[in-house]
This record gives sequence, structure tokens and C-alpha cells, in this order.
Amino acid sequence: MKTKRTNKESPTPKEQGFYNKNALKRARTTALSRDNHLCQRCLREKRIATANTVHHVKPTATHPELALELSNLESLCRECHEAVHEQKKPEQTYPARVIKA
Repeated sequence: MKTKRTNKESPTPKEQGFYNKNALKRARTTALSRDNHLCQRCLREKRIATANTVHHVKPTATHPELALELSNLESLCRECHEAVHEQKKPEQTYPARVIKA
């Protein structure tokens, strides 16, 4: 469910269509080249995997000024990128079900 924004809040980079902009595409290409298209997380764990995704270390929602900074971009494989985002999600809780006899 989306939350409605007030007029004072600026739209997130995603809402602005940022992820389709050429500047991000260039930064992504540069980051992947810099990292030799290798997943940096896998390398830290002594594995080799091809990186096909670039991850913002500090999220663009909270740090839009770092969206194009190469120091904030990390080349990751799909599995590591999904794992990073899975770690950031709050643990989902389910309400207790009451069963009447």
C-alpha cells in the first residue's frame, strides 16, 4: 500500500523516474567496469561470480545526493543483491489466530 505524500516531501528518485535516466546508466556501466563485472560481495567471501547489478550502499531514498557517486555503488550478482535487500526488510510478523472450540 502506497503512502500519500504531503506537498513538503520531495518525490523519491524512483518516483522521479531516476532509474531510467542516462546518468544512472553511465554510473552503472562505470561501476561494473571498475569492478571488472565481478560481484564484490562474493569476492569478499572468496567466491567468483559475475556481477549484473549495481547496488546503492546508502539507499537513494535517504541519500539522493549519493545516487550517482561511484563510492556508493557496489557491483553485485543477482543473488547477493536480493540477499542484501532481504536483510534490510523488517521481519514480517503475523497476527495470532484465535481458534474457538
